[in-house]
Amino acid sequence: MAKNDCYDDTQIQFAGSGLNWKSVELEVLTYWANQFGLSTKDLLCSGTTLLPDSDLAGPNKAKLYRIKERSVLCVDPNWTNLLRWVTEPPFDTVPLSVEDMLDYCAEDESHYGCKNKNSYIIDYIASDNFVHHPAPDGITIRRLVNGNAADDESLDELIQACTKKEVHEAGGRDTFKSWPVTFGAFKGGRLVGCVACHYVGEKRLFAWPGMLVDPHHRREGIAIATLSALCKWCIANGKIVMGHRRADHPASGHIAHALGAKDMVTEDSIGLWQKTYT
Repeated sequence: MAKNDCYDDTQIQFAGSGLNWKSVELEVLTYWANQFGLSTKDLLCSGTTLLPDSDLAGPNKAKLYRIKERSVLCVDPNWTNLLRWVTEPPFDTVPLSVEDMLDYCAEDESHYGCKNKNSYIIDYIASDNFVHHPAPDGITIRRLVNGNAADDESLDELIQACTKKEVHEAGGRDTFKSWPVTFGAFKGGRLVGCVACHYVGEKRLFAWPGMLVDPHHRREGIAIATLSALCKWCIANGKIVMGHRRADHPASGHIAHALGAKDMVTEDSIGLWQKTYT
């Protein structure tokens, strides 16, 4: 696509699906446009948007999102003026990349430095791209019942078996247990993996999952089968599953793509600091 070419949202559709502009992909795009106070057409126009974000105030951190043809740089409001260059040529018609920021900060005349801390990929799974994966032999997958004493005890044991970081990345101990839909994988009557989701968006259309697998039962096909069961339920109930995974964690990418996930957004967390000269 040529610089600053904008195409109409009637062109958004799944390959081979025949869906028009009301497709699932448009719903996903609209969700992300709303997160930044933009329109879907803004995201389909090549360029860069700079947005002050009070949630990033203090830690000298920025987040760079790439969605379709547009980059959106969210920053501590105190850094807005210093980063005004990202909206000037050539980036008014070209999406900014992390490499662009690193190159700019490396210049001697730059007054600040930056470092890419973490990179994430956000994808989605819906009926048109979903590929179901059944449970492997010896594994039973079913929906857990919130408030059921036996299920709650099993979930507590699984949480204890995982690291604090894994539990945090899955959504946190308390929130993970309180999410409305949870599917668990059982082996020999013991819970060895589970996937839970909560809903986001004005219409509660999107299901965001978190996953835990017992460290002694990984690489057994439990993660993909349990996530598949959740996706199947979500799709049957009119939901779109939207996942968030680390770009440097290839196993997560393999699972997502095996289920038919389509990558939609990249999110880079960037550290910023003022340079000092002596």
